[in-house]
Amino acid sequence: MAVKDEFMKGVAFVIGKGSRISFWNDIWCGETTLRYDFPKIYLKSNGKTDTVAAHLNWKNGQHVWTQ
Repeated sequence: MAVKDEFMKGVAFVIGKGSRISFWNDIWCGETTLRYDFPKIYLKSNGKTDTVAAHLNWKNGQHVWTQ
């Protein structure tokens, strides 16, 4: 796990449609995972394995949050 964490420091994600990016476990918004930044919300979440795409919809050619 330590090797993965070190490797991920040098990786950037292109969100695109968000279908391959973990909402909670990938670094896609800021410099750490949302799971790390918001542990209490993560623990209460029903969607621990959700992708970013699970929370976005297209509206008028733009992504909008569903929840």
